Amino acid sequence: MSGTLSSEALARLPFWLRELLDNCPAAGDGVHFWIFRVARHLLAHFDEESAYEIIRAKAASCGRPIGKLEREIIAQIKGALPRRWQPKDPQAFATGAQVSVEHLLAFTNTCGFVTCARNLEIIVSTRILQRSGSGKPRPTLVWCLRAR
Repeated sequence: MSGTLSSEALARLPFWLRELLDNCPAAGDGVHFWIFRVARHLLAHFDEESAYEIIRAKAASCGRPIGKLEREIIAQIKGALPRRWQPKDPQAFATGAQVSVEHLLAFTNTCGFVTCARNLEIIVSTRILQRSGSGKPRPTLVWCLRAR
C-alpha cells in the first residue's frame, strides 16, 4: 500500500473487517464476490482511491493476473458505491460511541433473559470483559450459561 494510507487507519477498522481483508480467497474460489463485499464495507470508512489501494494490496497474492485484478477492483468499487454499508445510527458511528458498563448491566437485568434462564434452572453468570481490538478498551458483556 502506498504511504497515503497508514496502518493506524487500518487498525481502526472493525476486527471482523480486518479478518475479512486478511483472508482473500484464491482465484476461482470467490475473489470476485470477496472484492465486492470488502469494497462495500471499506467505502464506509475510506474514499474510493484508498479502498482500491487496500483491496489491491490484500488481493495481490490471490493468483489472478494483476491487470485483470486491477480492472475488477475498479469495477467492483463502482458497483459497491450505491450499495455501500451505512450505519443505522450515523451519529453513533461518526462519534465512535461506546456503551457504558452500567448500560450493559442494566440491559442484562431488564431483558428477561436472566429470569427465563433461572426458571429453566440454568446458571447465568455475567462478566464485563475489556475487549480491545482497536487499542481502546471496549466493555463487552459476556453471558456464561451452565446447567445446574
